[in-house]
Amino acid sequence: MDSLYSLFKKFSEKTFIIIPANKNNNNIILTYKDIDNISSQISSYLTNQLNINKGDRVVLCIGNKLEYIFFYYGLLKLRAVPIPFDINLTKDDLFYIQQESSPKKIIIRNDLIEKYDVVDFKDKIVECPTYDQILNFNFTDANNFVFQDMDDEDLCIILFTAGSTGKPKGVQLKFNGWFEGAEKYGKLAMYNEDTRLLQIMPFYHADAWFSSLVVAPLFGSSTVLLESFKIELISKFWNYVENYNVNYLVVVPSIMTSLLLLALRHNKPFPKVDYVKCSSAVLLPDVRKNFEDVFKTKIIEVYGSTEGHAITIFPPNEQYNSSVGKLTGISEVRITTEGEIQIKNQKWFAGYLNRKDLTEQAFDNGWFRTGDVGEIRDGYLFLKGRKDDLIIKNGKNISPKEVDDVLIKFSNDILESATLGKFDKDGNQQIFSFIVFKEGYIKNNIKTEIISFCRNHLAEYKIPDQIFFLEAIPKLASGKVDRNKLKDLII
Repeated sequence: MDSLYSLFKKFSEKTFIIIPANKNNNNIILTYKDIDNISSQISSYLTNQLNINKGDRVVLCIGNKLEYIFFYYGLLKLRAVPIPFDINLTKDDLFYIQQESSPKKIIIRNDLIEKYDVVDFKDKIVECPTYDQILNFNFTDANNFVFQDMDDEDLCIILFTAGSTGKPKGVQLKFNGWFEGAEKYGKLAMYNEDTRLLQIMPFYHADAWFSSLVVAPLFGSSTVLLESFKIELISKFWNYVENYNVNYLVVVPSIMTSLLLLALRHNKPFPKVDYVKCSSAVLLPDVRKNFEDVFKTKIIEVYGSTEGHAITIFPPNEQYNSSVGKLTGISEVRITTEGEIQIKNQKWFAGYLNRKDLTEQAFDNGWFRTGDVGEIRDGYLFLKGRKDDLIIKNGKNISPKEVDDVLIKFSNDILESATLGKFDKDGNQQIFSFIVFKEGYIKNNIKTEIISFCRNHLAEYKIPDQIFFLEAIPKLASGKVDRNKLKDLII
């Protein structure tokens, strides 16, 4: 694998990052050489002004801005450790991250300083210089700061993962292991020098960081960077695709659903993209098919985790078979007797920051517990759901995914569904399903029709006890279903 130093030299004149024009600014187009030079200025700034050195942790409270990219690579050149922070979170959340990670500095975007004015560690907070200010940096020693060869234990990032229960954990990822796996991943995910991504996922999310700042440089690809996905972006989404020659989208299933809703409201042709990479949550077969049909594109489905890298990729040119794809070979995979998917991942996962107890619990004699249940057939991995999500009713195991797969087939007007179990007063789990229909579809007796449909396709004990209709399924920041919020809707 080429080093980052050689890659940035190899692709020096190629476009790397594009910031679309807005009412206040024109387009910003930066090459690999531009990012390399500016990040070296940031490295000098970090060293000379903030005393940041190898191994120091720095929280980046910046969001999807150019400044984040400059600081990310500037920290890597120092072999320091970036920790991206979700700017939608609260002051209390920042306080928690600071307590957990003990960063040397917290770089905060200037318009967020007031929001995160935390007295307890005011000495660590540094106002992030703006793009214009950074362009005026002229540190004379900047040329001394270049991408270096990393040791196997050097970290490239710490990502705090948001779970459905408990506090976020700091996932420590090793540079060499991640970048080595990224090269194989990029080939399977169809990256090349002509790939131009539209990045709307937030940089604190593993997919955004990985696709634009890890994989793209390996292939000389470029990224059109937007602020992280908001519903108001939907109406302009395809304008960005068309105006900036985007041919590759990085999304989660909830974004695909939103884009399908847009298509239903606007009966017009949309610009074509070659590939849409989807990960982080279960992609329902009908959503997949509808998206490919409406937008004339090919889906690349990826299954993995922040700790687990890309475990499988479903090739875009193969007939869909309801699996989450072929094993990538990046990690060794096994299925336990209980059906859990486990992987060997010590090459890139350095454990949870300051949580030796949780790290030890996450492993089974050297195998990482993904918490997912599935089976491997002919090299393809078929998911059955989460171990924790498994419903046990009258002593019988029920996969929520199996129920959802049937519900989604009831009508093409169902956009998504989510099923879960909740204990009743007798300690038995009941089955609750939540369904999102296209706007204006719901009609009289629809619940009766759905239950009747389920009886023809599911064993009696797997049929939902109650069905709820929602405008949208609540999601976590990762794009996964927020099952706690759904449980709160059950009376």
